Amino acid sequence: MLLLEVCCIAGQCSTKATWAPFLLLHLGGPDAIIAYSLKDNQLWLRHLFGLIVQTIVTIYILFMAWTGSLLSKLTIPMIVAGSIKYAERTSTLWRANPGELRDSMLTSPDPGPNYPKLMDEYSLRKFEGFLVTIEEVKEDEQEMDITAPEKRSTDQDKIIKATVMFQIFKRLFADLILSFKDNEKSQNLFKDMSPEDAFDVVAIELGFMYDLLYTKAMVNYTRSGLVCRFTTVLLTCLVLGLFSTDNLNKYEEADVCITFLLLVVAILLEMYAAFLLLCSDQTSHWLVKNNRTFIIRATRCLTSLYDQKRWSGRISQYNLLSNCLEERHGFKILEKVQQMWPPRSSVKFEGSLRDTFFSHVKAKFEAQKGKKGTNLRDFCRQRGESILQKYEDKLPAKLEWSIYVEFD
Repeated sequence: MLLLEVCCIAGQCSTKATWAPFLLLHLGGPDAIIAYSLKDNQLWLRHLFGLIVQTIVTIYILFMAWTGSLLSKLTIPMIVAGSIKYAERTSTLWRANPGELRDSMLTSPDPGPNYPKLMDEYSLRKFEGFLVTIEEVKEDEQEMDITAPEKRSTDQDKIIKATVMFQIFKRLFADLILSFKDNEKSQNLFKDMSPEDAFDVVAIELGFMYDLLYTKAMVNYTRSGLVCRFTTVLLTCLVLGLFSTDNLNKYEEADVCITFLLLVVAILLEMYAAFLLLCSDQTSHWLVKNNRTFIIRATRCLTSLYDQKRWSGRISQYNLLSNCLEERHGFKILEKVQQMWPPRSSVKFEGSLRDTFFSHVKAKFEAQKGKKGTNLRDFCRQRGESILQKYEDKLPAKLEWSIYVEFD
């Protein structure tokens, strides 16, 4: 891109030089994806360096191709818009890296305004010979009401419950430990749900976590993020409007068409991102919390025009026995291709399969509650134990060793 711009400058192609800010605009990436793995979030320093370098190069190209015309002046707001988009991605990567994510979930201890006075009194009484002890008085905590009122729809109730649960389980992704109260709260919440509602709540939670780790949600759903989005769209629309009023006959027709195309596509992408932002579950939670449910109904009418799913609703299957018994190909290349893309099938996760899975997990949790000294780790270790107990009389005892070995 840099070599192209240098060549254009040498050929007095001032129109092509104005395309440099679009590189910044599109390097910011779409809102739907900024990282492909958790390791990518740790590369925020590299993206920050790229932001600085690309901005300097773009300003240098503008300086070298500056003619004082309206087109050259319109490059300045595009540089600002592109830098904002690139900075959004860098800021999101910084906030989503494991260290910063963990620090954002930890709250600093607050001893309270009376702590110095309390310690002075404690030291004084202890020095006088009194037997002094400090007892902690537990206060009644007011928890969020997650029961569904009559005016709240079922989908809105699921979003509220998923948001409450997400604030609990997201700490697991930062290597933090959940308290017994958190475990009890989640179990009490799910035990009264139907299988369909329970999996819908889990799907919403996983969507929240995906947005947190792989999208610009940590920036877009803030006040500063909304201001940046509005500024970017406003500047791009301003450039498009002023460029259309310029005397376009003095530029090459192909360059004018490409410039218009870049501007229109950038605006359409911003409008589409804003539409997805309005129809997201996090926006729905904010609207429900602030009693703006009529906006949710309006957005649901728009989203009903296309098939919007939180997940595919299918489970992939792989038949290991068929793979072992299958005849090998005579060609090594075909074997390598089959190893890279093994044949898989999928089944719908609904109906009896979903109900059976949920009932089994629920029954296991209820059984664990009656035992003392058990925890979730013991529950996860019970691989195949229920099946062996069910067919204990029909299976040989030698098969019991299979549930105690480590699996890769």
